[in-house]
Amino acid sequence: MFPAALSEIHRQWRQEVHSTHQWQPDAMAVLAPGEAGGYRVRCDGLPFEAYLKPTKLDPAMPRSANEKIVSDLATDLQFDVPPVLLHERCGCPAGEETHCCVLLILYPELHQWGLIWNIWNLPNMEAVIRGIVGASLAQYSGNVALDIWIGQTDRANDRNVIFGIDPQNRAESGFVY
Repeated sequence: MFPAALSEIHRQWRQEVHSTHQWQPDAMAVLAPGEAGGYRVRCDGLPFEAYLKPTKLDPAMPRSANEKIVSDLATDLQFDVPPVLLHERCGCPAGEETHCCVLLILYPELHQWGLIWNIWNLPNMEAVIRGIVGASLAQYSGNVALDIWIGQTDRANDRNVIFGIDPQNRAESGFVY
């Protein structure tokens, strides 16, 4: 599950719908590759960053609302999905999405799922990687089933699953979908 230090904010975000925070792009914010686009944001008064998405405009898909609904459902089912709040993005460039959401970043240290596949080619690592993937799928099978059930369309990227680490409490490290 999530770091215990986040349990209160996680509970609050589950109860709220719209963010009341004034989110600003992180100084290091870069549009992320992927289907929806997005970038890291931060705000005063909140010790954690968030990820704002989508930035790509798609009038046929209410992506932000879907993210919020699925996040709340996943929270109720106790799956490892970040809490989400809806956010209206003012002053964004023409042709970009104004109806966004922010996903709470749950860990100070993040490692993309794609890193696992990058070490596949190292000598004798195939069995280790198969073990990591097998253990992950067994532990997080509910997340995988939910992802398929909702028809998630952005699976084809190395960031779809993140391994988060809290250096102050490594025992609370885990995968986030």
